[in-house]
Amino acid sequence: MRLRSVLCVLFFFVISLSILSRAQQSVPYSVMVWESGLQESHIENAIGAPDLSPLDEEAFFIDSTSVDYWLIVKTEESSPVIFTTSKPIGVSLVLFLFENGKVVESNEVNASSSSSPFIVIERPESQQVAVKLTSKAKTKITFSVVPQNVFVDQNNIRIAWNGLQAGLVAMIALIMVGFATVRKGERTIYGAIYFVGVALLSMSLTGISEVLIGPLPAQVVSDNNGFWLIIALFSSISYYRLTYQVRDFEPTIDAFIQGLRIAFVFLALLELWKGVPITLLFLSLTVTLVLNLGLVIRFSKTTSIKKVVLMAWLTLAGLVCYWIASQLFNSMPYRLVNVTQIAVTVHVILLCAAMLLREVQRQKTFVYYSLHDDETGSPNKNFLFRVLRQKMEENKEHSLLLFKAFVVEQTRINFGMDYAQKHLKILISKLNEQLSVLSKTPIEVTDSGPSYLFRLEDSVFAIIIGGKLELSTVEQFVCLLSSVFEEGVKYKGAQLVDQLEVGVANYPMHATSPDQIVQRALQAMSVKTMSADRWHIFDVANSVISERKLKISAALRDALESEQFELYLQPQVCLKTGQVYGAEALLRWHHPILGQIPPDQFIPIAESSGIIHSLTEWVVEKGLTYQKVLSEIYPEHVLSLNISGKDLARRELPVHLITLLTQLDLSPSKITLEITESATIGNMNTIRGVFEDYRQIGVKMAIDDFGTGYSSLAYLTQLGFDELKIDKQFVMNMENIPSNQTICNATCDMSHSLGSSVVAEGVESQTAYLLLKKYGCDYGQGYYIARPMPFDEYVQWLGESITSYAATSNLSR
Repeated sequence: MRLRSVLCVLFFFVISLSILSRAQQSVPYSVMVWESGLQESHIENAIGAPDLSPLDEEAFFIDSTSVDYWLIVKTEESSPVIFTTSKPIGVSLVLFLFENGKVVESNEVNASSSSSPFIVIERPESQQVAVKLTSKAKTKITFSVVPQNVFVDQNNIRIAWNGLQAGLVAMIALIMVGFATVRKGERTIYGAIYFVGVALLSMSLTGISEVLIGPLPAQVVSDNNGFWLIIALFSSISYYRLTYQVRDFEPTIDAFIQGLRIAFVFLALLELWKGVPITLLFLSLTVTLVLNLGLVIRFSKTTSIKKVVLMAWLTLAGLVCYWIASQLFNSMPYRLVNVTQIAVTVHVILLCAAMLLREVQRQKTFVYYSLHDDETGSPNKNFLFRVLRQKMEENKEHSLLLFKAFVVEQTRINFGMDYAQKHLKILISKLNEQLSVLSKTPIEVTDSGPSYLFRLEDSVFAIIIGGKLELSTVEQFVCLLSSVFEEGVKYKGAQLVDQLEVGVANYPMHATSPDQIVQRALQAMSVKTMSADRWHIFDVANSVISERKLKISAALRDALESEQFELYLQPQVCLKTGQVYGAEALLRWHHPILGQIPPDQFIPIAESSGIIHSLTEWVVEKGLTYQKVLSEIYPEHVLSLNISGKDLARRELPVHLITLLTQLDLSPSKITLEITESATIGNMNTIRGVFEDYRQIGVKMAIDDFGTGYSSLAYLTQLGFDELKIDKQFVMNMENIPSNQTICNATCDMSHSLGSSVVAEGVESQTAYLLLKKYGCDYGQGYYIARPMPFDEYVQWLGESITSYAATSNLSR
């Protein structure tokens, strides 16, 4: 449709210009031609030359570039008339007006100018005109003798026609320059330069440049026609080279284009210096036309744009072919300048139309991919939010089902990006086909079929279920999804079994905005339960937990900087003697708004956010500072510090620890670093190396929470730990659970056989204390002994315990 519109506009444009350019009736006159090397100083002799040949028509064909031609014009009119002639590019001429054998006026027009020269014959009965012609190529000259009033009408028509043509081309050039200025892309800049070059050529060709830009700039434009042509050719091939990305697809063609670009740069410099023969300019134009046509045919994939661009270059190619034929067969078309103007104008309009069509298509593509996933073509998050917003504005009840397919990421990791993308497209196609059974109205219908699925994130997809929330309907959708994904992904004998996480939220039950309903569905999808439920609906309790986690994450760094953390100490005693062994440093956080936040809530968040490193360093610094004071009170005091698994292999921590031990003059053997059992699971060589690094410092290494991980005692023995801590879940109710007694007894025996001491956590009763003492457990800590307490209280407790133990020892003696 757009192509037909462009062609209609061009048709009416050409017809109107043809009407404007019709020739006017001239007065009778005679013209004779003389081919000679006559000098201008002897022009008077040309009037009476015996070998002048009369012309039968109002045109003269120059078929030789080696000699000059003279035209002698006479008329029998009695009133003043005006002699005017055409002036093709490449032709230089001199108009002489002489009276009674003497030159009274001359007008010289050089080869680069394109103005229409004329001279006034005020007394035709005694005045005559002589024209000296020199051409760089074969061409045709037209001329006429007309009354002054007719000449004025002709000149007005010529100015209107030339102004319309040149103004249109110049306007398009200015639009392209503005477009390139806004876009600032290399390709658009080359396109703008091409249009500017063509506009300057058009202004020079029509002779309208003096009217548009003034005499002096017009002279500069006319004198450098070849330069503007070469610049335009250079820009055109550069534009198509970037448009079709020739460098990426055809290196050989690109090498040829690069060589041609270099040649054009050389020609442009040569044209400015000495000038380039017109035949070489036309050869350059011909090569460029062929190359551009080839690039368009080879690389253009858009049919409508391809047709417009082909017509644009074929219009110019037809003009060049006709000009070349005229040189070969000595036949020049009548009014070639007018035909050239029409061809150039049509060429520029078509190219401009193609660029605008390409820009429209680019904008459509941009809009499409702003609403669609570029990997699968499915509607994306923006599309989802637009549909949700529309449904909420229309107050239509609906539910949002989100599901996460883990196989998408795992397929990329194990089988590669290409295979994952191919498999994902197959899955999307199957899902849309299956969803068409449950959903009657698709999101959109494209060439690839109806779409019922949104891609919210990389592995997260969305389905909108219209109507009231029905659990049975949701279950049907979940069953459908499971049936598509349950087969997993197969690749060369290997198979990845897929699993889904599904969350559902409803409007208006759970949310009142698109952002809120997506958030609620994501929260439901992220719920982890031990049940066999395949999907979860949004629950307010889960939302409160998620919001609290978010607030904790946001407050962590500020809490560290504002000293909101505090280190509590929980005593450890020797179960055999009751003497104080040391204490475990326990981190506490009392937030001014959120209140007391236990470590099992903020430590995982600190680990995932990366703040754990700074937090561990703070604990080490504060703990060793406390140990300095405690060792002065009780030299045998041992301080246990918990180290996160995220810090286990961090090389900066041992250096920091050595520095503090040296500065505070502390004994490394009185420091124990506790590592959770789960943190030790991994590369044995790496973990053993980390343990060895700390052991070389002189500190003790303890395995914390033993029994809660997945490792065996045999596995842990390879690390060479100094201390094993039995987890409190086996100690707190051991008097009532025989199996826990068995575990504690066996753990003590095995640990002692490996040369390691045992610490029991969660000692909360005398019975547990006595049983552990019976099993040979070395140390214990728990509420029965003492609760965790701030440093000042612990110092007081430590002093009282030392005094009490000393008194008890004296009594026992």
